[in-house]
Amino acid sequence: MEGLDLSYVRAKQTPHFNDAPGLPRAPKAPRIFNDDPERNLGAHLLPDELEALPDDKIIATAVALGMPRFAAEQARTHPGCRWNLVKIWCIAQDAAEGDGTAKEQIDYLRHSFQELRRAELIADRPDHTAGLWER
Repeated sequence: MEGLDLSYVRAKQTPHFNDAPGLPRAPKAPRIFNDDPERNLGAHLLPDELEALPDDKIIATAVALGMPRFAAEQARTHPGCRWNLVKIWCIAQDAAEGDGTAKEQIDYLRHSFQELRRAELIADRPDHTAGLWER
């Protein structure tokens, strides 16, 4: 899914898919990524929330897979994070349609988040998250 075609997102907006349950709006998360344009040259970015796919929906999907909420909330302010969470949402929709490769990718994401939590590298509170290079 190199170049994300936004028509794909619009096509997935059918009522028969099971989206992750919604989450109440969280307080604004502190920025943990540098979104300076010169730092993100050549990166895939979605600078604005998509009308067809609100940030709340992509954040709820990531949290349902095990991503810490504070990290998923970065999609509201960081265009690269929003891009990646939209990709995850699209993969989740493909998995819901029965795509075997997408199901494997979703299982891998879920397993990865579980293993990172088990190793205490990520947690739901930012002050309890070590990060890969701090251990």
